[in-house]
Amino acid sequence: MTSCVQIQSRFSVAKKALALVLLAAITSVSTAQSIPEILNIIYSATNGDSWLDNDGWRDDTTNSYCSWSGITCYPVNRFHELYNQIETLDLGSNGLIGALPKDVFRIPFLSNLILRDNPDLTIRFDDMQHATMLNKLVISNTVIDSFDNLNGPELREFHITGCSLHMPFPMEIINLKKLEALYANYNFFYGFIPDEIGSMVNMVELYLLENDFEGPIPDSIGNLVNLEILALSDNSLA
Repeated sequence: MTSCVQIQSRFSVAKKALALVLLAAITSVSTAQSIPEILNIIYSATNGDSWLDNDGWRDDTTNSYCSWSGITCYPVNRFHELYNQIETLDLGSNGLIGALPKDVFRIPFLSNLILRDNPDLTIRFDDMQHATMLNKLVISNTVIDSFDNLNGPELREFHITGCSLHMPFPMEIINLKKLEALYANYNFFYGFIPDEIGSMVNMVELYLLENDFEGPIPDSIGNLVNLEILALSDNSLA
């Protein structure tokens, strides 16, 4: 027979466990970076004072980042939980210099990241696994020194045109299983187009023109049943 002392003891243990869980959650929230903190890190790391347009970014007196240049927030009343959250960060053609900090991938609910035509900006993909809602990534005409840690669980559109990439086709791109459009023109990809490209069954538009690919076009491309545009001209394909 269970005594009142045993019941009370079990209840106390349960209360302590719940308290620890709540404490961990509170600690996690309190130590997480705020959106203005992340934006400040991006601004400082990419020489924001020299951007062509940095309207709002230098004003430390307000958190209304939805009005800053290059930032579009989700529309009011679209989804209550997304109100005042950043949907699009567009700093394309804006004179960014340096290395993009990995913190950018920790902006919650970010759907579109556009950084094209910043030729002095180095892009790395560390911490990209945190960008769980990222749908579109446009980094054409930037510096990419590695595709390590490329990980876009919801990525649908990827632009890497004109990045002077001297390498075989990155297998990390093959792992972007939800990708629907790849723009990788005017690079120096060499070797064969990998057979594994046929596993990207959601692909609708595949642009690989003006690279240094050689050999046969893989038969596995026939597996891309949703493909509408295939651009392979100006390679050395058989």
